[in-house]
Formats: sequence, C-alpha cells, structure tokens
Amino acid sequence: MGALLGGAPVWLFEHEGIGHPALLDLLVARIGIVTAVGVHPDHRGQGVGAELVRHAVRRFTRAGYGLVTLNCVPSLERYYRRLGFTTMDTLNVHLGAGYMIGQQWGDTKVAARPLDRYTALADVPGLASPVVSGILPDSGVPRGARFDGRTLLFRP
Repeated sequence: MGALLGGAPVWLFEHEGIGHPALLDLLVARIGIVTAVGVHPDHRGQGVGAELVRHAVRRFTRAGYGLVTLNCVPSLERYYRRLGFTTMDTLNVHLGAGYMIGQQWGDTKVAARPLDRYTALADVPGLASPVVSGILPDSGVPRGARFDGRTLLFRP
C-alpha cells in the first residue's frame, strides 16, 4: 500500500556550521527527517500516507528525537499542517549562546514538528522563519531575542 523512508538528515553531515563530530552526534540523535512517503495509486486518498507519517512521528518521539522534519512542495503545505507540522522556507536551529545553523532547500519548503517538551519553534524578529529552540541543552531561545543578521541577540 505505502512506504515511508526516514532517518538522520543528510544535510547535517554536510553543513559547514557543524565542525565538531560531537555536535554532529548530538544533532543526529535529536533531529529526524521523513525523506519520502509513497502510496500506491489505488490507495491514495484513504489516509495511508497520513498514517505512515503519524507512525513515523510516534517512532521518532519514542526514540528521543526532539524534532522531525520533511521537505514539501507548496501544494502539500496544508496537508502537513493538518498533521501538526509548521512549514517554512528555512530551517533555523539555535545551538546555544546565540549560534545558529540554517538550511534552505531550493524548490521546496521545510516542514517541522517539535516532539518533546524542550523543543519549540520560536518566532524571532529579523528572521522570516521560526527558530528551533531547545533541541540541545541550553539552546532555548528566550523571549525578546532578535536576529542581527549573524547571531541571535538576547536582552539582559
């Protein structure tokens, strides 16, 4: 009927802002991605794809991930929003102390869904897309934070 492929986001392994193997290990253990969802044409429109995504979300949650992401074309944004995802142009991840990494995909948007009580999506002035807050210890984005074009700034 259908299949779903998920795991660690390949972009984490290639991102120039992740220069330390220990940081990569932490992020790979906290950020998951649904890479592909496919449903046989005879079974589309019957909720098979949605159930595959819900099942993947449950599995990532039980495994201790804080965030699950997927890429989607604009025509599927409403579909993924109904499944609890937030769609955005850029995935911004706060790593702590104002340091962030971002990832953007050319012709698709990213959809993200926090999975635990520590992880959230925070709106930050200066950024068009929300920031992933709390994915790592001490990486929460405090209220009043703003982006200056290079780093997150916090009010004292």
